Amino acid sequence: MVTVKRRGNSSTDRKNNMSKIFEDFQSEGGFPQEFMVGVGISMYQNSGCGGAKTNWSKFAETRGCCGLGGCKVHCGESPDDCSPDFWNNYEDDIRLVKSLGSNCFRFSFEWGRLEPERGMWDESAFERYSDILDCLERHGIQPCATLHHFVHPWWFESIGGFDEVENLELFVGYCKKVFERFGGRIRLWLTINEVAVVPYTGYIYGNHPPGKPGNFHKAGILYRNLLIAHAMVYKALKAMPHGKHAKI
Repeated sequence: MVTVKRRGNSSTDRKNNMSKIFEDFQSEGGFPQEFMVGVGISMYQNSGCGGAKTNWSKFAETRGCCGLGGCKVHCGESPDDCSPDFWNNYEDDIRLVKSLGSNCFRFSFEWGRLEPERGMWDESAFERYSDILDCLERHGIQPCATLHHFVHPWWFESIGGFDEVENLELFVGYCKKVFERFGGRIRLWLTINEVAVVPYTGYIYGNHPPGKPGNFHKAGILYRNLLIAHAMVYKALKAMPHGKHAKI
């Protein structure tokens, strides 16, 4: 008979083990200086859309409950009523980011805020993003920008959105506008957040806009178009000033 001594498994033991691992790691040089530790948000999830009509605001208002996923709007009729409001509290939030020891912050540009109507750009929204970047720079935090995080203007959705390949140039135009303004201040860029999630949740599971579950054919078309859009944006931004050094 062999007796096996169990390792300690108390919270104190685990804490001591992790401390020893961290000490060993630090003694061996730790993380390289350029290693980034960050946190992230998306603007709609943290600030709503500022009254602009988007595919998500329309979906939340008309559905109340977002399909099979069961996510509900618990306070008010719109996410604008109950978000943490990073848009107006960004200085406090970025101070908290810094206090965590983070040196990178991922956020999203909200197309609906910047171009609430087709061809009509809201300069005040661009200025607010500039203020946010100023604040990140003051705290020594590198920005990482997402150009599309699930949300786009309702005017774009109403003409077919990403389902229609001929609409992709409109998305490219928006991305170029943002990069023209901020390409010199942001090195890290993401084109489309979770590109495979968008068609799955929209057309297979149905708990995101447009909320039409079980439509695998439409999901495939949307997925293809999103990949095409990514390639188009990548090529367009790389050809612009600051594009050569941008990580997209």
